[in-house]
Amino acid sequence: MGTCDITNLDRSTRLISQDSDSNRNIRYIIRKFQELKEAITSRIIRSDIVFLEVPSISIQHWNYKKGHIEYQDYQEQDTHLEYQLDELNLEIRRLNGSENRSPKFMQDLWRGSKGHNPKGKTTTYTNLSLLEDDGVHPKKKYCKALAQKNSY
Repeated sequence: MGTCDITNLDRSTRLISQDSDSNRNIRYIIRKFQELKEAITSRIIRSDIVFLEVPSISIQHWNYKKGHIEYQDYQEQDTHLEYQLDELNLEIRRLNGSENRSPKFMQDLWRGSKGHNPKGKTTTYTNLSLLEDDGVHPKKKYCKALAQKNSY
């Protein structure tokens, strides 16, 4: 459960887009995670459940790599998707019981830059260089770094 539940894949064109029901889908994901956690902890008393955060993807980059000419049209969807993933990951951290228990997959994908907005404040954006050319799948080097950094 994750980005596939808040995006749509058109099987004929292989293009992805934001799901119009994505807010409802986020609530559904969290509800299912809560049910799963309750089912496991009720059967295995000394269990410790940690849900993984959902990493960012780029709809725009994926569609560009799939040959969509008007891929810039998806920039706004990328921005909205990042907001929704932030909300979903916040709920996952709450469900985990502590921000320190959640592996921070997104942290390495965030970058800041100054002076790109009218007030000169730092703007945060997703660093796609750690992802494969499709803008969705992480590079092997990134996976290794995450595994070492988040080993428990």
